[in-house]
Amino acid sequence: MSNYEIVYNRTMQAKSDEAPLATWPEAQDRVRELNSIGAGVFARKTGNTHVKQATRPIVRKSWHGQANVLYMFVDAWTSGNPGIGGCRAVFSDRSVATELNSNIAHTNNFYEIQAIEQGIAYALNHEQESARIPVVIYTDSNTALAWIRNGSANTKDDDIWISNMIRWIRDMLTKYPHVTVEKWDTEHYGEIPADYGRK
Repeated sequence: MSNYEIVYNRTMQAKSDEAPLATWPEAQDRVRELNSIGAGVFARKTGNTHVKQATRPIVRKSWHGQANVLYMFVDAWTSGNPGIGGCRAVFSDRSVATELNSNIAHTNNFYEIQAIEQGIAYALNHEQESARIPVVIYTDSNTALAWIRNGSANTKDDDIWISNMIRWIRDMLTKYPHVTVEKWDTEHYGEIPADYGRK
């Protein structure tokens, strides 16, 4: 039988003082309880989620040549919609900063929002090494950007999880103005560097 663990949004690490929960409804209830006091967490299935992160930040020239800016590119995938899926953030040379794949079914838009969240979390977790240089995170999802701008999601799927992520993203973008999220121009530049090629 699967268990579910509570994970911090900011670090993507499991909450060490929380015992695994036996059922998904129990996990959802615990996430709601913790986020009501500002914990910033989500739940994931233990043993069935693969998360990897680069060991250090890489400050690279952007795709248009500007130095001293950390550029990251995010994308998501699902098998079905909703379906199992994942997301990742990559650098300009397509090396992976952080990646998450899950056996829990969510919508594609859920994973697009989580991709942005992961990109921001990576940038903030490596602030000292990157010396707070400007960080630009690109997404090709118009829906994710609209939801972040509006502060809410126009969906009933994954509503609590998405709302929590949107709230956290907006809080971080307000608190850390050197981090921005922008729309990738696919028509002009081609597929976003984080693209999974699952067209």
